[in-house]
Amino acid sequence: MAIRGRTVKRTLSKTRKVGGAKKSKSARKAKRSPAKKVRRSAAKKVRRSAAKKVRRSKSAKKARKTKSKRARSPYNQFMADELPKYKKAHPSVEHKKAFAAVAKMWSARK
Repeated sequence: MAIRGRTVKRTLSKTRKVGGAKKSKSARKAKRSPAKKVRRSAAKKVRRSAAKKVRRSKSAKKARKTKSKRARSPYNQFMADELPKYKKAHPSVEHKKAFAAVAKMWSARK
């Protein structure tokens, strides 16, 4: 039997006092002011980013030293070769349209 004012456990994560004086964790969380929520979330982000930097830094340095550039695909090689030629032949055409025209040349070539 519960006595008024003492805590009674309903579940592992939620507790309440008999008479409804103490609220569940989710109810307290919902009642927080927006400013407090922003401060808490900002603090969490700072902690997470600091932890990620520590984790990344050791292995990332080794990976950067041994990593080499991947070879260009045939499409990328074609675009790198043909786009400057097209722009030189058609100087008044803007980049977006020139890129589209060279891409059409690629698809026609295939």
